[in-house]
Amino acid sequence: MNKYPMLILDAAKLKNNASETVKRCREKGVSVCGVIKGCDGDLDVARIMVDSGVSQLGSSRLYHLSELKRVGCKLPLMLIRTPAPSEAYETVKYSDISLNTENETLILLNKACKEQYKTHSVVIMAELGDLREGVWDKKELCDLCLFVEKELPYLKLSGIGTNMGCYGSVVPTVAKMKELLSLARDVESVIGRKLELISGGATNAFPLVCSGQMPEGVNHLRIGENVLTARDLKELFRLEGFDFLSFDMFTLRAEISELKEKPSYPQGELGTDAFGKIREYKDTGIRKRALLNVGRADAGELETLIPKLCGAFVVGGSSDQLILDVTDVKEELRVGDTVDFTLLYSHLLYLSSRRDVRVVIK
Repeated sequence: MNKYPMLILDAAKLKNNASETVKRCREKGVSVCGVIKGCDGDLDVARIMVDSGVSQLGSSRLYHLSELKRVGCKLPLMLIRTPAPSEAYETVKYSDISLNTENETLILLNKACKEQYKTHSVVIMAELGDLREGVWDKKELCDLCLFVEKELPYLKLSGIGTNMGCYGSVVPTVAKMKELLSLARDVESVIGRKLELISGGATNAFPLVCSGQMPEGVNHLRIGENVLTARDLKELFRLEGFDFLSFDMFTLRAEISELKEKPSYPQGELGTDAFGKIREYKDTGIRKRALLNVGRADAGELETLIPKLCGAFVVGGSSDQLILDVTDVKEELRVGDTVDFTLLYSHLLYLSSRRDVRVVIK
């Protein structure tokens, strides 16, 4: 395996973020499912989250959960997406709780439980406007919960939940959380008991906890980014007040494979790039450019990577190579030198799933 690119994990910083997140949620009566999908289910990250006091571990990938089962994880494991009908048997085998919206899938989960001599907990997802997964109609939501409660003996209705900001960019506001609570009260009235979990979403709902605005009764969040990179709230959503969080839990290190001065504007007739995009280029004259051995296939959107090398900035790149402008870098660079980058959550999601990108713990 190549030495670079590599991911460097700062375990102490990760432990700080996990502990601080759990602590602040616990003070407000909110339990945390530690989501490990963003680091490809890394077992070291999972152990740190467990040691920090998360109530469950969660992922959208069943193979992450199967690996946790293999190593003997004692915490409940949550599939944080709706399972496909063909995944019912594996969902029951590898997870203890899953998010659901469809009658037919619930029937198959119940059947799989019977075959495996197990019970399985479900959270029925309510659609509050982000338009990803969730039951939109209030009566349909209550009917589905009642169906689980009364007709599917191998399933346990643990609660209801929602998701926001992943597709429709809807912000998890106080009003949205109150809407979720109102739906929970309706469900409880129909089934005749209290729900165990009212899951208010993911990292983007965490600011409501920190500001003391999370309505009492929303008692569960599914959090990954806030622990793994902790930059999205600050960099993407422009939110302040998270000084207790560490940054750069994961650092990307890549190697310079070419270092040359070149024109900044492509020479010749222009068409589309390798991804079918028509790109715009700015002519800034001759620039010194470093080519690094990491590309879009590794990290997704290269332009939002943040080089730690003062004076450098990302120009762009292709599937397997990144172009870094180093004209204004004061230190001398050579082919074979390495450059470190700060990551957003999306970068980590890509990088951690690559078999040829090593993770090194410091």
